Amino acid sequence: MFETTRLTGTCAQVAQDGSSYEGLLGTRHVWLSDCALPSDQTTHAVRHSAHDEIWFVRAGRGQVWRSLDRRQEVTDVEVGMCLTIPSGTAFQFRTIGLEPFRFLIVQAPPWPEDEEAAFEYVNGPWTPSAAR
Repeated sequence: MFETTRLTGTCAQVAQDGSSYEGLLGTRHVWLSDCALPSDQTTHAVRHSAHDEIWFVRAGRGQVWRSLDRRQEVTDVEVGMCLTIPSGTAFQFRTIGLEPFRFLIVQAPPWPEDEEAAFEYVNGPWTPSAAR
């Protein structure tokens, strides 16, 4: 019923966008993951349709493109900053500088069982370089 874990920093699983992550812990309503993107990498642009996300940058610097309805923006992010990815938002991100871009993600609700129905690839502003 209660869970306790420690951040290991391994991020061994690969997300659909090409970033890597480590699922830390969660409940029926929310999930926490540690995510990473190596230096000089750009993810594939995606849209999640099943959950909202909040990101907390814990290392490195990056740029995040977000697009929802008729609004889109590119945000420069660095350590200590937070941002949201509401459900239905198209997004893409990339590292800036030599240090990997590291961040924690809170997802609500957790990633659904049918993961193929929960996201789609979209056209973003940058050419992706991360493997998927």
